[in-house]
Amino acid sequence: MRRLLLSLAACVLLAACTAEPPTADPVAPLPDARPYEEPLDSPPDSSSGLEAPDEYGNEEPSATVAGQRRSIYDAPRAKVKCPMPAVGEGDEASMRRYMENLSACLDRLWERELREVNLHFIPPERQFLRKRVRHPACGTMPLKGSDGTYCPAAGAYFILLDDSRRPWQAWAATVIAHEYGHHVQYLTRILDYQERMLAAATTDRTKNLVTRRLELQAECLAGVALHAMRAELPPWEEFRYLYTGSMPKKWATDHGRPSTQYRWMRKGFRSGRPAACNTWSPPASSVT
Repeated sequence: MRRLLLSLAACVLLAACTAEPPTADPVAPLPDARPYEEPLDSPPDSSSGLEAPDEYGNEEPSATVAGQRRSIYDAPRAKVKCPMPAVGEGDEASMRRYMENLSACLDRLWERELREVNLHFIPPERQFLRKRVRHPACGTMPLKGSDGTYCPAAGAYFILLDDSRRPWQAWAATVIAHEYGHHVQYLTRILDYQERMLAAATTDRTKNLVTRRLELQAECLAGVALHAMRAELPPWEEFRYLYTGSMPKKWATDHGRPSTQYRWMRKGFRSGRPAACNTWSPPASSVT
């Protein structure tokens, strides 16, 4: 999403791919780590948006909101137990272990979620890179200006291993969980739905709105995953810090403002259920 934020953009190669824009430049020093300020077991947010109308308003293409009917919304609260390895500052080997372990944990989490609603699961491939690479099916990965990119053509996400990010573990967890959210959208055919909506769009404003819905849903799904893994993750304040500051207008236009990204990520975290992540039916004012 930003330089310390996270999100991804939908791009079109031979197949759609989603890229994470640079994180926002923080405007305040990183606060001292402190416990999560709200109860970790807070009740799920009741406003899932599932009761919204079946069609978009005037600002979007006229089409049935197939995205809100995906059975992933019927999945239970995500649960997983995955001890995370320690990370040594400047120790690339331990950073890679952390990212691999976190990805493997997400495999277990989303396999269970999809199995509960009778959906087929295939784990994504992943590459943690020091520099961008050229992929035969996806092009340059990650996309220029992004920290991470998911490419459906390869069923894989590519993330730059950047040890300058602070707080590093929270940053890595958010980026990976967001990219994995796009893989979940791929497996549930929500990416296909987004492509149809983009094809029906007649203005840049409408296209950006469709893309924001996709990106903010991936952000919310990342929150669902972080909720399940919270016992092994840094304090919440470190995640909140990632959404402070500003980001380039281009990224905000098609990914959502940092405050909106944070709101959807937090919504997924508080609920722990994919049903909280229906970004397709709420009004445009909810996905700015």
